[in-house]
Amino acid sequence: MISSTKSNLDRIVEILQGNCRPEPEEVMQFRNEEIEEAAIIMEHYHNNSSSVQCLKESVTIAIELEVLLPIIAKLVNHIGEHYSDYNILFAGRDAEPLYDAFRINSGTKSIKDKAVLFPGSKMLISDLAIKTPKPFPKELIDDYSTIESGDELEKLQTVYQKFGRYYDSEVESRQLVSQFLASYRINDIAIQRGERFLLVDTGFKGTVAAGLKRCVQNLYSLEDNKIDQIMIPRLVGMWKNKGHDIYIAKELMPVDNYPDNLQHDFPKTEPVAKKYCKSANFCIALAMQFLPHYHAPYGGIDQEGKPHFQKYGEDGQLNTEIDTVFENNGLLDSLNTSIVNPLGALIVQQRVAQYFSDRC
Repeated sequence: MISSTKSNLDRIVEILQGNCRPEPEEVMQFRNEEIEEAAIIMEHYHNNSSSVQCLKESVTIAIELEVLLPIIAKLVNHIGEHYSDYNILFAGRDAEPLYDAFRINSGTKSIKDKAVLFPGSKMLISDLAIKTPKPFPKELIDDYSTIESGDELEKLQTVYQKFGRYYDSEVESRQLVSQFLASYRINDIAIQRGERFLLVDTGFKGTVAAGLKRCVQNLYSLEDNKIDQIMIPRLVGMWKNKGHDIYIAKELMPVDNYPDNLQHDFPKTEPVAKKYCKSANFCIALAMQFLPHYHAPYGGIDQEGKPHFQKYGEDGQLNTEIDTVFENNGLLDSLNTSIVNPLGALIVQQRVAQYFSDRC
């Protein structure tokens, strides 16, 4: 067995075992030999010591990732140049390569620390929406303000009872959402100070961004113009751009002068992209989404206000084969089963970190 520093080896095994995603700065310290040894220990590929090399030579990593890297460089440079004074939320899992690249590529700690990885999945956003309904009617708020005694929950319950509504769990749910958002720097103090948040995602309509905007707007009872100033969603990849609709994200930046030969550059992704939309940004977004992930999508937030992972039935919705694309009955909203391959995800993340470290 290849000798290795014990701490790195143990850490890599831990990463391959569980639902954890390391920071890119940590992955930069891992050597290829350590990753290969950890893969053997985990018996990911039946003790086949060449498994790491096979993954590196796959279509996804050897071809599509290599094409993506300079494009990702343009995207993160654009973010750094135009949004350096924003808090930047990179939507995980699909925008994780952008997050890693931005962290490594940013020249100063102050800009780097503005970036956080936000658990952006449709199921989690739907859970937030359930927990943060629209603001209370004005007459209900006015009546609430006249109650002089009791804690917040008691006062709200009194008002709800008067109006024929009694949701004792709703206040607790909103508190959970508030706690969850605060962990990503979205809180009442930041809003009062006029801080702005850029949500970066890959996608086609901006569903996650729209849901997050509505959640923040409802939680803090913000007017449309105010939420537009606070939450700025931008997408890599667009299918439909509905202009100034506040619940549809706009394109982060066009990828200019990109070759038309997508089949050569994206042999796995191109057949799906060609079926729906022939734009370069669309194909680039798909290629990023079809990279392997460390863990399943997020299903919502738990009773501690922390994200939890989506659960799957016996039939399973996870795919470990990183070079295969499965269409979901031709539905654009869910083109692929979730590609969860921790070893593949680690190799991709290491390659991204190495590429941008070499540029610094």
